[in-house]
Amino acid sequence: MLNIKDVYHYTDMSGFISIIQNRELWLSHIRFMNDRKEYLDGRELCEEVINELITSKYSKHAEFLNTVLKNLENEISTGYFARSSKDVFSLSLTHCRDSLDMWRGYGQSSGIAIGFDGNASMQLPGFAMMRKEQYEDELIKHENNPERMRPKDEILLLATNILYAEEKKKTVLCDMLDVVVEHLELLQSRNVKWAEESAIDCATSALFDIFPYLKNEGFRNENECRIVENFTYSHNDVPLKIYYRERNGLILPYIKYVMLDRNCRPLKEWPIKEIVVGPGLKQKDAVESVKYFLEKQGMNDLIEKVVTSDIPYISN
Repeated sequence: MLNIKDVYHYTDMSGFISIIQNRELWLSHIRFMNDRKEYLDGRELCEEVINELITSKYSKHAEFLNTVLKNLENEISTGYFARSSKDVFSLSLTHCRDSLDMWRGYGQSSGIAIGFDGNASMQLPGFAMMRKEQYEDELIKHENNPERMRPKDEILLLATNILYAEEKKKTVLCDMLDVVVEHLELLQSRNVKWAEESAIDCATSALFDIFPYLKNEGFRNENECRIVENFTYSHNDVPLKIYYRERNGLILPYIKYVMLDRNCRPLKEWPIKEIVVGPGLKQKDAVESVKYFLEKQGMNDLIEKVVTSDIPYISN
């Protein structure tokens, strides 16, 4: 039997309206989120780890590891499945159902925490997502009939937990680099000419993949998990489309994912466990407005899932 943890997506009322009406989730650029050192934290820690490895057990591979370190400054990783360090987008989720730390960001307004049922998301019809421009391209190929769609390049609601503890992050980075060096030594023992090139490709791809999941320990209470989009696309693929909106005085880049079932068809059964309305001066009115909104969207099955936060309102 499946035992996938439930996840919650915190948003404001405008975000909630967009999610329900447009059936979209937005992945925001991590550089402009709440941690100004997003991604850089992991890269800086990796530099520290590599320097420690060079002075300890991998002194004979110093040149190789320094090459890996230099490649981490690139915008695109090496290897067949290239990742970007510049265009990294994240859907922020959490395992916290009712978090004061999360609600504080909404001030006097009531935020919304959409609770996605982990098990229901994995079972048919389930839940999947696809980049909006990619979905529209596939839809054209199926003569604009969404019921003819088939699974293709969709992603599931399987978020990866963020690592906060410094020692845990260093252990993960050390383990990854150990595997890379073992890969290098194996190929070299077989006199493979492209041994170092292959190992560098493995190293940079793996490290570019892990950096978005390493975050400063000060954000531990968020208990965050993420779905990250950091792949690059060739001209044979549907180009990545980036949208922009204003947030806290900044221009926030983001990308759109269409919410579908696991057959990549329109979502009819939403795997939502509950909709938590956060503490606020007008919490009761907020609850009634959410229920009215859902009723008018024809989502009566979700009305009974609207609940209130157990945390009393505390002004900032």
